[in-house]
Amino acid sequence: MQVLSVHIVHGVAVPIRMENLDTDMLVPAPLLKDLSKSGFACALFNRFRFQINTDTNKEEELDFVLNREPFRHAKIMICDGRNSGCGSSREHVVWAFFGDIFFNNSLQNGVLLVVLPQSTCEKLATYAENGGEMKVDPVKEEIRCLGQDKVIPFKVDTNNRDRSLKGLDDIDLTLSVEEKISEYEARRKEG
Repeated sequence: MQVLSVHIVHGVAVPIRMENLDTDMLVPAPLLKDLSKSGFACALFNRFRFQINTDTNKEEELDFVLNREPFRHAKIMICDGRNSGCGSSREHVVWAFFGDIFFNNSLQNGVLLVVLPQSTCEKLATYAENGGEMKVDPVKEEIRCLGQDKVIPFKVDTNNRDRSLKGLDDIDLTLSVEEKISEYEARRKEG
């Protein structure tokens, strides 16, 4: 699997203000029929973004934040509710967009999660609601609120950050020490 390397992400942030945001809210189970990583964007928050209409099949729910400008094209998601990402572990959710349960799946799929205090997330969500753009820089470990001279520092595990910057998954990390593994195996067979 090719994991894309993570660099600076710059753009509109979408504020998601929901408590107990679980995997079925993010991507409903009936929409998880494909194993390819494409085509899941329309499944993200499906039950909130669309209403069933007998005439047209699906109709956008204009009250939902992802169906409004400028958030339709958001590159950053700010969740300020408690317990975001709870539920079962589904890679499909990461493929669609994004909780502890998603941390490893996210990393395996090239998504570096930044965990911040809830009060900071609430401030960022408020800034995002007003259409503010942000720049997330994993190298400098900071979020810049563009248009305001505000910088929010964050810390991520050094190993996770480095592997995201290099686009490495667990298999790539194992292959990077293949020579040492072979040497160990040879020594083990000898005695």
